[in-house]
Amino acid sequence: MNEEIYRKFALENVGKIDFDEETEINMESFKELYPSILTDEEYSELNLPPKQYYLNNLIATEGTHYLTGKVKDGKSVLTIGITEALTKQGIYVYYYAAEDDDARIKERLQKIKNETDGRLLIQTKYGKEVPPPSDFLDYVRDMVNRFPMIKVFIFDTARFAVARSKITQNDPYEENYNEITPWNNLAHELGVCFIMIGHNNQSKDADGFDAMYGNTGLTASYENLLMMKRSSEGKMLLKCAGKDLPHQTFELEEVKDQNGVFVRYNIGKLFDESLQGDMKKLLVQIIKDNGSPMTRTMIIKKLIDMEKPSGNVYRDVSILVKNRKLENTNGWYTVVPDIPD
Repeated sequence: MNEEIYRKFALENVGKIDFDEETEINMESFKELYPSILTDEEYSELNLPPKQYYLNNLIATEGTHYLTGKVKDGKSVLTIGITEALTKQGIYVYYYAAEDDDARIKERLQKIKNETDGRLLIQTKYGKEVPPPSDFLDYVRDMVNRFPMIKVFIFDTARFAVARSKITQNDPYEENYNEITPWNNLAHELGVCFIMIGHNNQSKDADGFDAMYGNTGLTASYENLLMMKRSSEGKMLLKCAGKDLPHQTFELEEVKDQNGVFVRYNIGKLFDESLQGDMKKLLVQIIKDNGSPMTRTMIIKKLIDMEKPSGNVYRDVSILVKNRKLENTNGWYTVVPDIPD
């Protein structure tokens, strides 16, 4: 609120709020002016429905989700598996396959034996009525208003549906926020789930959600994040985090056809990253066998001597410290002893 508007507001409302000279606000007068402001007591008494999820807390039924992975990790294949699981629950899913043609989609559906019961609604960018990104919000709003049984929308990839921000402030964070916020608002307006697919940063140094392509503005703008990554022993994982999703990691199970050809991923069991990886176990064992504290340089040298990969030592050691498996004293690492039951 700029100074002129604030001055006008103050003059128009002077005397409308009665303050006790000591400490108390006259809440009746306050509520007349600011009816949408609730007190902490009022919030505690609100009767709100619990958050709802699909697929074992993997996807929130309402809000935006950003699904990423490295090129050729199988994001589209995972997406087909997710759509199959959703449609089997009786949910209609709209899937905008902007990077595929009809032949490629048909081939994928044949591999999963097309068990979606006609509830998977697929559109490619070659469809006559497909709007430009600038009009996609209205396109989706109109579709849901006409057919409210469509509850999940998947955009593969996001850049074909999300309009670029018209604000040119040389501020990537602000631009990303302005691009994604309308989708967040629309998801809650319509009560639907949006899954936007993107790509990870291909840098070997990028890890965790920092590996998501773009910048912190992009990842902060979406309400929930889903990221495909491989564990140190080669398992494909799906990491989940966000405003509505519990922070957890799932194993992705490879499904193969009768000829042994990989066709899709299924969401598997929860994966404990604290000490599940063979490499993390090895790091702990190396320090334990050394009998005295070790630096990361010493650990890397030991791994090289053992002809083991050492590229993720900094990351893995940090995870082990965070999960109280190792203790860091000025750069020297020791094993935290197990506490007996």
